[in-house]
Amino acid sequence: MFYLGVNYVLRHTLILSKILINFFITEAKVLLANPQNNVADVCFQLGFEDPSYFSRVFKKITGMSPSQYKKSVKID
Repeated sequence: MFYLGVNYVLRHTLILSKILINFFITEAKVLLANPQNNVADVCFQLGFEDPSYFSRVFKKITGMSPSQYKKSVKID
């Protein structure tokens, strides 16, 4: 019985983690679209303490680095 409880908690914790990460990445995209924000600013605004970790997570989810994303949404 305890084993099922642990599996249940782990599964739902992982789901919640994915939801939160996707929320932060969506918010990061909005912030990165603003030309006044740089990648480090966005990282710290979202509560990440390490810009390289933020960049790895962003790239894992979006397939591009925050800098690449920022360039792709740049309005000329």
